Amino acid sequence: MLRLGEINLFVRDLDRSAAFYKAALGFEPCEQSEPPGTWLKVQQGAVTLLFFRAPADAGPCGIEGEPGMSADLMVEDFDAAYAALQAAGADVEPVREGEGIRFTVFRDPDGIRWELLQA
Repeated sequence: MLRLGEINLFVRDLDRSAAFYKAALGFEPCEQSEPPGTWLKVQQGAVTLLFFRAPADAGPCGIEGEPGMSADLMVEDFDAAYAALQAAGADVEPVREGEGIRFTVFRDPDGIRWELLQA
């Protein structure tokens, strides 16, 4: 049987990523490497993101047409989450609707692609 574990993200700046996900979606730091600087965990509800420092020469993540992965984040208050993403500086696409659900695609400061859906 499977269950979701942590979602691992390779980012250029651990602190910048933690600050972005806190401002945009309410994630809070919960654990970090000792000594600090190798990895950092943040959590919001049942979702845990684990940031690892990406190599300095790493290219952008999740470019359309390239192998990669996309994940959904479900929120109760879609409009508030959409506004918070914009305020935090995310690259947010216009809201779309399909099959009775509202959703958008956004990218974090490292270009990591997510889908935000109304729960």
